[in-house]
Amino acid sequence: SGDIYFIQGRVLKPGGLPVQNATIEIWQANKWGRYQDRRDYSELPWDKNFQGYGRTQTDIEGRYAFKTIKPGGYNQGNMRRPPHIHFKVNLEGHDEFITQMYFDGEPDNNTDIILSRTMNKAQLIIKFRILPNGKKVGRFDLVLP
Repeated sequence: SGDIYFIQGRVLKPGGLPVQNATIEIWQANKWGRYQDRRDYSELPWDKNFQGYGRTQTDIEGRYAFKTIKPGGYNQGNMRRPPHIHFKVNLEGHDEFITQMYFDGEPDNNTDIILSRTMNKAQLIIKFRILPNGKKVGRFDLVLP
């Protein structure tokens, strides 16, 4: 359960060429900020209706799409993590590429230790559009190193 978001984008080479047949995996916390993983020992609620991960493959134009929910932020030790989604891209013959996507307007983005160490923060913070039908849609392009 939670607010539904649609994330779409492309996997690209540094020159902008699309990458087809790349496998993209996402994983994230549930709406309360708990990962749907038995290794998450937090006291936050478990959501039996949320699996917490997804996998897809890019098409010939490098496009992908996910329908998911907005994850909750959570405390990790003495730091507060804002809502974010982990992305992993695998492509035969290349090292896997792992990054995180953040939601625009989250106050904890300003103090997140991982985001603060990132040179191109603007590429990782996504602003979602609300369509006339109420759908929340954001674009997150992944440029392989």
